[in-house]
Amino acid sequence: MRHSVSDPDVDEKLLSDEEATWPREQKKNESLFKKCAKYFLFVAVAVFSCLVGVVLGRQQHNLDKVCTRQLTQYSPVIPEVGIEYHQEQFNGSFLKENIYRQEASPEVDAAWEALGVNYRSLRVPAEEAQKSGLAPDQVKINEKYGGGYPANVEGLHHLHCLVC
Repeated sequence: MRHSVSDPDVDEKLLSDEEATWPREQKKNESLFKKCAKYFLFVAVAVFSCLVGVVLGRQQHNLDKVCTRQLTQYSPVIPEVGIEYHQEQFNGSFLKENIYRQEASPEVDAAWEALGVNYRSLRVPAEEAQKSGLAPDQVKINEKYGGGYPANVEGLHHLHCLVC
């Protein structure tokens, strides 16, 4: 059924003008107390957040220890060595001559020695084996030689193989 434009029922509204503007009027009439409470809560949260940031920022952290804990597997050597990190810029070009790419000489041998190519294996004590990831059935050092488990520093092993 179609209504003509002159049909009086078409102009009939579901809400009166007063009811149609009710939510907007209610917001305008919001109490001053509620506005102040919201503002105070916002400021309090902001100040609290800043204070927490300042307290956490002022705490002294040994970042070398934090990085070591995150980046390495447990090793009984770490507490004794005291690992420290620093930035190092390398010239990684293949054509640049350096001491490690020269013909054999006492200087070249000394440079490789300083890197640790002639390392010795380590002994992991039996009480540290499980924390180090060693299984009880792995090769052990005879008790007359001190017991424990033999271990190598992986990077030094790679250097040894590279030179030999």
